[in-house]
Amino acid sequence: MIIKIENYNTNYKDDRIISSVENILRSFYESKHILIAEDIFFKDIVSKKDYYSYSARNAASAAISVSREHKSLLDKVSFYVVIDFSFLEKTFSWFFYNGLLKFNCGPLYFDDSSKLQATKIIFENPDDSDFFKIIALNFARKNNINKKSIRFTPLNGGGNTTKKVFDREKKDNGLLFCIVDNDKKHPKGTMGSTCKALTGNPVDVNGLLKTDGSGVISILDVHEIESLIPFDTIENTLKTFKTINGKGDSIAFFMDMCSVDESAKFYFDHKKGFNICDALTLDESYGVYWSRILKQIIKKSPCLTAGSCHCEPVCLSYCGFGDRLLVNTVEYINKYTKSYNPKLTPLLEDKWNAIGKTFYSWTCCPQKKVNLS
Repeated sequence: MIIKIENYNTNYKDDRIISSVENILRSFYESKHILIAEDIFFKDIVSKKDYYSYSARNAASAAISVSREHKSLLDKVSFYVVIDFSFLEKTFSWFFYNGLLKFNCGPLYFDDSSKLQATKIIFENPDDSDFFKIIALNFARKNNINKKSIRFTPLNGGGNTTKKVFDREKKDNGLLFCIVDNDKKHPKGTMGSTCKALTGNPVDVNGLLKTDGSGVISILDVHEIESLIPFDTIENTLKTFKTINGKGDSIAFFMDMCSVDESAKFYFDHKKGFNICDALTLDESYGVYWSRILKQIIKKSPCLTAGSCHCEPVCLSYCGFGDRLLVNTVEYINKYTKSYNPKLTPLLEDKWNAIGKTFYSWTCCPQKKVNLS
């Protein structure tokens, strides 16, 4: 993530502040976080041999040459940390304006180096992190950012235990990011239990982003992470792993639905599939959505006309792509594509851009470890 120094002056001789500055500089030269400051900050550290360690002074010297370059990133991210040296307390606050989230604190917030390790990110499942990294790298490529500069520590939320993991990890007030999908099967449907548990008490930032202590919860506006995989990538993955048999009709049907309303991709279950009985039951509970789409691609259906289906077996159903879809997709992208440049439909591109920007903001780091020799 980006750490921006503000309101620094050259009169600090407090041991606690010196220790915090050492920690901040160490996080930079260990390539964990990007550090941005005016030259006066770096030059003052370099000049104070009696106060700062050799490694801290060398890191400050190295940071001067890249700080100006890193400043351009401030216009490309949606989150960064501000360390205000005029504020000498350990407390912190969140500030959100015009799509930009800032974590404001004084230098003493970082008197413990554990708060400056690689950003901790909680995922519902351990495999999710690999796909979010792919989305972030796509964002970096499109914005001409060094795409190798991403670093984070993934934490497994374990599905329904994600809330417990989140609460445990934020007890020490270290910065923490948690990303979950909403499990909704209908635009007006209810969120899943994992999402509900996380969104009970936190402060609402913008509906899909919430702060809870030193942690931030990002709610994906999709049923599941697989909703974000483009159809051509799904098809290529199934072919590569020779699991396409019996699933070609499903791909065609799901693409037909999305040609009527692209948002359908963000509500049906990619792993388990789709059937008219569940769809019409959802419409009955939450309002017309699936039936409107289905009527434009299905010519004759007594159940669709009646608004309910009690057929056994269900008269209209399409299988999903299986529980290994995400794992296989990540392997396909990383192993079988030289430079992954997906074909994204308009709504899917919007989601990739937003997610990529957020994920990059929390995980960006210097390109390589600083040489202190």
